Amino acid sequence: MINKQSFGWTIQFMLPMGVLVEAVVLAVAVALLAGYVPARWAGKQPIVEGLRYE
Repeated sequence: MINKQSFGWTIQFMLPMGVLVEAVVLAVAVALLAGYVPARWAGKQPIVEGLRYE
């Protein structure tokens, strides 16, 4: 926090909504893409193998 009384200026925090929306959409897309391949692999494995592993 910049004290305007001491320094004579301050920093305004500004986050454009477009940038925030783009970041959230990108994060969701990357997370879905990263989980797709392992989910497909796990879906093809026999259930018995998964239960035996646990």
